[in-house]
Amino acid sequence: DLQPTKVILDMPFASLKDATKGRLRLMHLPEEPMATLLVFWGSIIRGFWAFDLAPEKYVQKIRCPVLLLWGAQDTRVAVHETNRIFSNLTLAENKTLVVYQQSGHQSLLVHEPKLWHTSITTFLNQ
Repeated sequence: DLQPTKVILDMPFASLKDATKGRLRLMHLPEEPMATLLVFWGSIIRGFWAFDLAPEKYVQKIRCPVLLLWGAQDTRVAVHETNRIFSNLTLAENKTLVVYQQSGHQSLLVHEPKLWHTSITTFLNQ
């Protein structure tokens, strides 16, 4: 049982189905019913119910401080996913969401290094 003292979440998807929708958006394909069918098929092939793979639910157990990072230009992880994850951090000792306005789903360190360094340093030194 892990007992972290702090957690940094870097652009997490809310669920596998949401991640699949993000990939389909990038390919300019309809999200539904494709996402549901792909996750269902993956469940059959891999032998587990892939619809249960949902970080938005897992974060409900986190009790330590959390820093959630997201890029406003992200086409893979939608803003509503980030908001659901942030809202579900109900047990977290404290939580901070930092939105990188100029970044998408990419290295925030490379794309907005000053904000990244400030965000990470401030969080780790709290």
